[in-house]
Amino acid sequence: MTSYLAGRPGQAGVPKLLCFHPAGSGASAFAGWQRAMGTAVEVLPVRLPGRETRIREQPFTEAGALVPVLARELAPVLADGRYALYGHSMGALIAYLLSVHQQRTGQPPPLFLGVGAFPAPEKAAASESAAGRSDADLIALMTRLGATGATPAGQRADVGRRMLPLFRADLELIASRPPLGQPLRCPLEVWAAVDDPVYPVERLAGWASRTTGGHRLHLVSGGHFFQRAAGFPGRVAAALEYRLQRQPPLSMVSP
Repeated sequence: MTSYLAGRPGQAGVPKLLCFHPAGSGASAFAGWQRAMGTAVEVLPVRLPGRETRIREQPFTEAGALVPVLARELAPVLADGRYALYGHSMGALIAYLLSVHQQRTGQPPPLFLGVGAFPAPEKAAASESAAGRSDADLIALMTRLGATGATPAGQRADVGRRMLPLFRADLELIASRPPLGQPLRCPLEVWAAVDDPVYPVERLAGWASRTTGGHRLHLVSGGHFFQRAAGFPGRVAAALEYRLQRQPPLSMVSP
């Protein structure tokens, strides 16, 4: 299990927040989240093969193969139901499919499923596949998304080329999503950025149909990688606190 987590689970009874990173990225996408959230929740970024300390491993290219592995490797954290999931971009799809797997196999569901910067699975377009796309096209997509971060303009193509193999593999995983199955019964928290260049707010509205357990759509400022913003972890922590209080689920759009 430890190879899939950037940290080691600590105190028993403290709610866990497992975080799933975007395509072409790694667990470091959630750097600073634990500090921002304090001690009331334990942040556990999930580290997939093919990146960071697992760079020598082959990345998964099929979601249907990855999810059962995650369920098995993360089972000690998931077993008591005192956990929530947050997935950003590609990570949103993975977190959703893991929730589906938990429900289908009769395992404890998350306190809530949180997704950001990714449309509901049935709304995702086939154009998100890497199949048939040139290196230049994918580098342009990475630049548009902001995946190259603060890299100077003249160096972005070089950075993009180094990221390409992993980015291609991750896009294949996104395109391989298995059948969706029945709607979830756990609450769903959705975050959409008003300035996301790829997934505008209206494309994330479809998540409401993927749960019967309550749904909230939150609007945030910023672009596609808004999970980097200093104030965003606090929003996720507030959602976790809300769900822990077991208040009646709502369907709303927050400013």
